[in-house]
Amino acid sequence: MSQRPAFPNTASPVSPAASVSTVPGRAVSLRGPVSVRTAALRLSFALAALGTSVTSVSACTACFGKTDESMAQGMNAGIYVMLAFVVAAWVLFGSFFVFIARRSRRLDPDPGTGDTAQ
Repeated sequence: MSQRPAFPNTASPVSPAASVSTVPGRAVSLRGPVSVRTAALRLSFALAALGTSVTSVSACTACFGKTDESMAQGMNAGIYVMLAFVVAAWVLFGSFFVFIARRSRRLDPDPGTGDTAQ
């Protein structure tokens, strides 16, 4: 009876770290598979290194104190737009409860009797 190799699809059964795939069309990996978490961690470190190496993103005009530039005016306009969205959300939230209160008052004109308007 022939014995099966310890590591299938490998050139030699020495160790899994030194294995080379003999399956056609598969990539050769000497270190084994890389998990998604490891790949994401490597990518985040690469992006962090790239982001800190660029000098144009290190500080904005507010940090430099130049409030009269066009970038500072654009930043202020963005703040006003975000503030408008927050105010609009609060107005819509409050108007919903006003709508509910008016509708309940319309359906029950005399809360003392318990009769509903038909």
